[in-house]
Amino acid sequence: YHSADGDAIHGKHLDYETLKDKSFEECVELALASKLGFKYNIHKNGLMHHIVRPQFLKHQGWIPQCYWICDKDRVMVDHLIKQEDISHPEVGLPSVLDTGQPVPETNPSTRNKNYRDYYNEETKEAVASIYEQDIRNFEYDF
Repeated sequence: YHSADGDAIHGKHLDYETLKDKSFEECVELALASKLGFKYNIHKNGLMHHIVRPQFLKHQGWIPQCYWICDKDRVMVDHLIKQEDISHPEVGLPSVLDTGQPVPETNPSTRNKNYRDYYNEETKEAVASIYEQDIRNFEYDF
């Protein structure tokens, strides 16, 4: 969808230049300070909606996933796959599609794979305040 080099369908992510040289802590600060993305309408269930909550996450890519798949606290999809489990043979796409084949990596990261290693106490609190419902519904912890 987006790429760092701009070769993807929609070019570089709108926040790439802002975030590319920032630490994780700085990225969280920018999100909380309304410095990421831009304001616009989004489509959900065929209808156009203004992004209302949280107001400071202006690009649809930063909005909590529960906005898209939950009705209040009820998850409305039959199967959830976490990004880190996408190739897992028992809980990822291979199990859902019944292929037995792993999903090929097309843009592997060179960063640490464990998300917990990026957090300190301040970023845990800040991210939890934004993504509380996602953390609960997808059973994440710090």
